[in-house]
Amino acid sequence: MDDIRQISTRLAMLERQAESLRMNLEMLQGHIRELMVARDTVKSIKDAKEGQEVLFPVGGGSYTFGKITDNSSVIINIGSDVAAKQGIDKAITMLEGRIEEMKGLLNKTSSSYSEVANAMAELEDKGRQLVEKQSQKK
Repeated sequence: MDDIRQISTRLAMLERQAESLRMNLEMLQGHIRELMVARDTVKSIKDAKEGQEVLFPVGGGSYTFGKITDNSSVIINIGSDVAAKQGIDKAITMLEGRIEEMKGLLNKTSSSYSEVANAMAELEDKGRQLVEKQSQKK
């Protein structure tokens, strides 16, 4: 009976860990989408002519119209909540680097989630076998 209790405790811990990893996966996927929208917007600014009207994302799937006054630079977060004016090509490179970094984290987190899910499946199987043995003894 102690083995079953240990398995149950371990399963509960793994379930909490899996839930945390699932939430991290969702957060990373959202951040990647946000970075891709930013990159695509910066690319469209680069390709636009000064004075041209374009759509700018304002968040939450909403957009506004605006006119390009300078298509050679943008203000971009450079880290630690500090934003600075950057050349458009450098900004695109920075955003693409962040996207790749987030994709790497997404892959690592996804692998961890798979490992936890596999461990849970093994423990559930082990628990079922122990319960069957217990019921056969009676």
